[in-house]
Amino acid sequence: PYFKAKADEKHYERVQTYKNFILDARYYLGIKQYEDADSCLAAFEELLNAYEKDIRLADKSEAGWTLVDWLRDDPTDKNLVQLENQILNERRDRRRPSRRNESSDNLQLSQALQQLSQLQSTLLPQQPVQSGSQSSNRNTRSNFGPCVWCAGSGHGYRNCRVWKADVEAGRAVFDQERRMWVRK
Repeated sequence: PYFKAKADEKHYERVQTYKNFILDARYYLGIKQYEDADSCLAAFEELLNAYEKDIRLADKSEAGWTLVDWLRDDPTDKNLVQLENQILNERRDRRRPSRRNESSDNLQLSQALQQLSQLQSTLLPQQPVQSGSQSSNRNTRSNFGPCVWCAGSGHGYRNCRVWKADVEAGRAVFDQERRMWVRK
């Protein structure tokens, strides 16, 4: 089968090996070759003990399963601390982009933003900025949609003359269950 992660493929292969030991032991038991079945189960137990040791090592180490894999690939290198530091340094180097690439990326980004700004100014018409309170009132009024009380535009229900008149006259009450104002 195909696996997205290489680690999953390794674990799958390991499980397949374990299954083969079990199948062999069953076979030998079926044909009453008990010594062969026993040696097969002993080899299987040895593999499980090694796997248990690998799990403990991967769990203790910050480098995790990478350390276990490196030890399996080159069992002569037994200095765990140095090997773990080497793995962690390589990981840090992969994550950290070089300064040269970073500065060129920033330059490209600023150039792209300048081009976008120029394109935007040529495509979108410029609206004159009006001074005074009239323009600011228009901008804030246009932010409101239709009033939920009277359906008029340019104000919310709390600034609605109709709502205020209805509240004062007792024609509007606040419904606690629905958490909204309703007409009586």
